[in-house]
Amino acid sequence: NTMSDEGSSSDSNSSSGSSSDSDSSSDGGTKKFELSKAKSTCLTGWMVSGLSDSRAKAAREAYRPKLKKGSDLLTNPSLDEAFYIRLKTVKSSSASKTNIDPVEKIYRNQTFKILDLVKPLLFLASRVKKRKKTRADSRAIRTALKLWAVLYHDVTSARRRNILSQIYPQNIGLLDDKAILPTGGDHLFGPKFTQALVEQVKTLNALESAGGIQRASGQISSSQPNRSFSHPPRSLSSGGQINSSNRYVPTSLAFLGSFGGRISRFAQE
Repeated sequence: NTMSDEGSSSDSNSSSGSSSDSDSSSDGGTKKFELSKAKSTCLTGWMVSGLSDSRAKAAREAYRPKLKKGSDLLTNPSLDEAFYIRLKTVKSSSASKTNIDPVEKIYRNQTFKILDLVKPLLFLASRVKKRKKTRADSRAIRTALKLWAVLYHDVTSARRRNILSQIYPQNIGLLDDKAILPTGGDHLFGPKFTQALVEQVKTLNALESAGGIQRASGQISSSQPNRSFSHPPRSLSSGGQINSSNRYVPTSLAFLGSFGGRISRFAQE
């Protein structure tokens, strides 16, 4: 049996139950309901055994929404060409874009199914105003769309993080900037994100180069320290009294380098 093959008595009981639940949950709280034994059994069968290829294909093609805004919203994005080339270099691989990364391949296949899932939900959402629905029905459809959006967002975010962590792990933080990420379309990362990544990599390279120059300069300075003393220690005179006129005077000798050390003498003015 399928969920639509149940007797009218079950549907009647379900309808009356939904009506009472709608009244009790009109305040927007948690809605409790019961699923009949027959429908639960049918759902369990689908979950455990799945559907045949022909039935799954029929279900996928049963609804074809046409979005007035964001027509590419339901497009499954693929790996951007620049990221694919970089990934081939990192992996030293000549695999095709489809097979370059096994995790991405799994994620993309699952995304096709996630996009198929939302089509009947969009159909129900489009008919809310055409057919009189209870507030509970409208809320259920809206809730289903929200949960679907969370699922799609999480999978897409995982896809991007999986790729970026392999080729530019130091730039993972860019994924937190939602303004540069695409919404729908053919590209997983998109031109805005790619441009931002290029600029950030350039900046990091420039900072690294500057840091290298400073480190090299510091090593030279430490190997040849300043031989003058701006605050020389005070010395005791032969009589045991502190003589403030005594100081260390740097001495320049032609053979200073031969000894490899600092040579100085004590002088009195």
